[in-house]
Amino acid sequence: MHIVTTKLYKLQEIEMGPNPDSKENKILIQHLRTEIPEPILRHYDRLRNTGKTGIAPVRNQSCTGCHMQLPVGTVAEILAENDVKLCQHCARYLIILKEDMEMHQQESIMPKQEPEPEPVKPEKALKKRVKKKPVKKG
Repeated sequence: MHIVTTKLYKLQEIEMGPNPDSKENKILIQHLRTEIPEPILRHYDRLRNTGKTGIAPVRNQSCTGCHMQLPVGTVAEILAENDVKLCQHCARYLIILKEDMEMHQQESIMPKQEPEPEPVKPEKALKKRVKKKPVKKG
């Protein structure tokens, strides 16, 4: 996980937790806010002020904030931890949590394979029925 998104996710957990106004949590919130770059923090705060979460986990290649499918390239960039990524649909920051990391890495290494179709059985040639002429007795 990217360091900035990890800190941002931790900040969100505390701010949305049961008692964000406790003395311990206020100190931790202040500490995390100093470690997150200002432009990212401003965007996060704008989202939070509108009642949204500022960062959303990615599960099954979808943003859990808006439930929209993400491009494979975006998920790959998040896995590569090169940059902080935004959801192109809801503008939330994206993170892949540790518990989901293994599933995403397996999908990127081995894409989902569709089951192979069953082999086609050759059709048997239909035999023409030939009417037998009645045998005359006599």
